Amino acid sequence: MNITEITKLMEKSLPDIYQLDFEKPGLRIHVDLSRDDPYIKSTTQRTISSITAQIEGRTIDLCNIAPEGSIFKLVGAKKSLHDKYGPHLPMSSAYKKDSIFVVEHDTGVFGLPGGVINHFHEIGHLWQFAKGRPTTEKERLLLESFNRSDDVSATDLVSALKKVEEEENDAWRYALSKYNSYKQEGIDLAPELSAKELNEYPQFWLELYNLDYYKTLRMVGRKNSLKWRPK
Repeated sequence: MNITEITKLMEKSLPDIYQLDFEKPGLRIHVDLSRDDPYIKSTTQRTISSITAQIEGRTIDLCNIAPEGSIFKLVGAKKSLHDKYGPHLPMSSAYKKDSIFVVEHDTGVFGLPGGVINHFHEIGHLWQFAKGRPTTEKERLLLESFNRSDDVSATDLVSALKKVEEEENDAWRYALSKYNSYKQEGIDLAPELSAKELNEYPQFWLELYNLDYYKTLRMVGRKNSLKWRPK
C-alpha cells in the first residue's frame, strides 16, 4: 500500500474491514480482524485476531512474542503528536488497563517501511508492563503540557526527559533485537529499509517527541533532547 491507499483506508469505516494485506518486496503482512468482536459496529476500533508475516511459503505469527493475554486493536486515525509533523503518519501505542496489556495500531501502521518494527516496539512496552517497570505516564504529561509559567524546575524536566528516553530506548532495543533475530534466519521484516535507514529509524520517532516537547527543550536546552542509544 502507498500513502494514498493508506489514507483512504484510514478514512474507511472500520466495520467494512475484516482483513488487511500490506504487500512489501518478497513479503506480505496480513492482519485478520475478529468477527466475534464487541466493537464490530464501531467506526473507530476493532479487535485484531492475528497479525502474520507471509514470506517464501512461511507464515510467521507476529503476536506470539507478546505477554500472554495481550490484546491488539486496530483503530481509526487518531489525533496525536504525529499528525503535527507528518501528513496522516500512522501511529501505535501500548498501555495497561487494569491487568490487561493492549496495543493499538492505526490502520496504516503496517504500510510503513518499518511497520513491523513499530509493532515489536509496542510489544517491548508490554514487556515493560509485565515486568512491573514503572511507567512514565506522569513524566510524559508534564513534558507535553509544560509552560514557562509552571512551577517546575529544570532539574525535574531533565529527569522526566531521561526517564522517557530510557523507556523508549529499551522498547526500541527490544524491537530491533527481534527484527535482527528474524534477519539472522534470512527473514527480512522491513525489506524497504536500508541499513542506514534502519539504524536511524528509532531516532526518527524520538524526534517527533522532541518536537512535541519543544517548550521543555527551550527551557533546558536541546542537549537534553531524546536520543537513540543502541547500547
